[in-house]
Amino acid sequence: MTKEEATLRHRENQRRSYKNNIEKRRAKQRDNYRKNKQKESERKKKYCREHPEKGQQRYQKNKLKTLAYLKIWREKNKDKVKQLCKNWRERNKEYVAEKQHEYWVNNREKLIKQNKERHEKNKEKVHEKNKEYRQTHVQQIKIKKREYLNNNKEKVRTYRRKYAEKNKDRILQSHRLYIQNNQDLIKKRRYQYYIKNKDRIKERDKLYYLENREEKLAYRKKHYQENIDSIHKKQKENREKNRDKLNLIAKKYRDNHHELVLQRNRVYRHKRIQTDPEFRVKLRIRTSFQHFFVLYLKQKKNGSSKKYGLDYKSIIESLKPFPEDMSKYHIDHFVPLCSFNFLNLDGSINLEEVKKAYAPSNLRWLLKEENLKKGIEDRKLSFHRKK
Repeated sequence: MTKEEATLRHRENQRRSYKNNIEKRRAKQRDNYRKNKQKESERKKKYCREHPEKGQQRYQKNKLKTLAYLKIWREKNKDKVKQLCKNWRERNKEYVAEKQHEYWVNNREKLIKQNKERHEKNKEKVHEKNKEYRQTHVQQIKIKKREYLNNNKEKVRTYRRKYAEKNKDRILQSHRLYIQNNQDLIKKRRYQYYIKNKDRIKERDKLYYLENREEKLAYRKKHYQENIDSIHKKQKENREKNRDKLNLIAKKYRDNHHELVLQRNRVYRHKRIQTDPEFRVKLRIRTSFQHFFVLYLKQKKNGSSKKYGLDYKSIIESLKPFPEDMSKYHIDHFVPLCSFNFLNLDGSINLEEVKKAYAPSNLRWLLKEENLKKGIEDRKLSFHRKK
């Protein structure tokens, strides 16, 4: 082996050993860095705080390189970056809130404009995302709302008042549209709420009525006078729809409050008779018709008077003008009742004969004394006919 060959081999061995040593050193450095990562980061932070100019100079020199490296690293470690940002925000909540508020104050108009443009461009997307979020985070949203309302009651009230005053017409229109489109749902919700809070609602309404009795009565009276036709129409429709139900309710009430109902009816009739002459005439015809059933048909009246062909309105019209002192007069039949055959051979009621007897053309006003004389003569004639 020559001297030249020996030198070459020696140099190769030196290179190999150097490479091996470098790899070992790097491995050691990595291990030490992993072990002392926190210390190293603190040291670097400290150095940057103490020498900010050097850091900026280094950044300016290698700006493009560092940005490109950061971009690649972020794309590779997206989840990690998100988690780091989240942790940092949680640690520095107050600082973040302060900075955001500061930025908002300085760039308010710009941000509002940007948000509007973004919202208009991605309107459907935003609605869908909001909808998804609301559906998946129902309880969280409720809890947050309650917390915010409890902490900022006065603020919320003032804001709502101002908003309602500014957007009065728009709010009313939206409410009307919602009510028109969701009537069944609203009824269902109201009914459920009423069942849950029945006692509380009754107490509240009672207290309100007692506090504002005069105002409430005046409003009801005014409302009734203004909408009398529509109210009567609705009441009539309701009676026709729920006739059986209303009859049962009325019957129950009459059975439980029998004396009170009788007394109330007496007072009502007495007042109505004094003020309304048509009602007085109607009562007379009704009582005479009930007596007619007992005397001539030997049974109580079953069913309404319409069933037997009585038309109170036409009878009252035919008897007009009424005499000034009605107590001196009777409602007389031209053709007396004893001259009609009200019963058929099979024992059923002859409705045509009843209609004829109580037709408007067969009724008239007659003085008491004359009517009583006429009644005696009619009975005598009918007795002789039967013989």
